[in-house]
Amino acid sequence: MKATKQEMALRKYPTASERIDVAAINAKRPKATAPISNLHGEMLWSVVKKLREPELLAFLANPEERRAAKIAAVAALEDIDLLIAVATAAVPLFARKDALVRIDELCDGKPLEVSDALRLVPCLNDKDLLAFTVSLMDMSDFDWCAYSTERTVDALCAAMYECQSMYESVLLEDSFAHLSHSRPDLAKNLRACSPEKFLTEDTFAPVTPTVMYLDRYPVDNVA
Repeated sequence: MKATKQEMALRKYPTASERIDVAAINAKRPKATAPISNLHGEMLWSVVKKLREPELLAFLANPEERRAAKIAAVAALEDIDLLIAVATAAVPLFARKDALVRIDELCDGKPLEVSDALRLVPCLNDKDLLAFTVSLMDMSDFDWCAYSTERTVDALCAAMYECQSMYESVLLEDSFAHLSHSRPDLAKNLRACSPEKFLTEDTFAPVTPTVMYLDRYPVDNVA
């Protein structure tokens, strides 16, 4: 007898995303076999909260999973250690940024542990994460300037040029000034990336003069 499409789907070898079996995570649902990306609302939140770090990072890194499910998954996390792992992992940028924002929400004005702030140092070298990272580190009175490098300067300057958020722009400008004062050894790199330098070049860039040529063979106006 010919098998139905549903039966054929049940017989196929599971994909990488389907191997993260909800049943193995949620003991109350032993027969559940749906991929995490197919879950919604409270069910998704309850499952994500029980994921281990390797499973969560594999889920976030999988390009076949839904973006909305990944956003919801990060928003459901309440473990700062796990969120730091997401922020520094090879997962999509939006998930890393959301993880930093979620850490700020969970801290609610309370400083991070020094060891946690230290784990976030790699985020200083990413232009899209630097403002959020510095905000968390400043809240914890962590000397992020001491861990800055030339890559940090490049990321900071790139972030300042591309920034379209007023809140982030203020953070980045303050970071630029703070880094200039705290790290004189990076002064050369900071001057090379100074926004004033680029604005001056754009404003006073030489303009190619307009040259007018006389037509030696004029044509009568027939209008």
